Amino acid sequence: MQKILDYFKVWKERLGSETPNFFKTIIRASVLLGSVGLALIAVGDSIPAPLKTIAGYLVAIGAVGGVIAKSAKVDTEDKKKIK
Repeated sequence: MQKILDYFKVWKERLGSETPNFFKTIIRASVLLGSVGLALIAVGDSIPAPLKTIAGYLVAIGAVGGVIAKSAKVDTEDKKKIK
């Protein structure tokens, strides 16, 4: 049980740390994809079924891509190299 709690502590620290610029761009692209997917889903029955399926995939890709990109962090050694 302690191992699981330690894992969540590390995950919380990663999500709160600084994100590299490249991954910030990926987060923005993920939000864009998710927004387009949600907009297509919100249109309703006026779009064809295959397009609705693609919209669902766009939402999923946006959510997963954003979480994975947010978990990337700048190492302290990299910060020293940048400055």
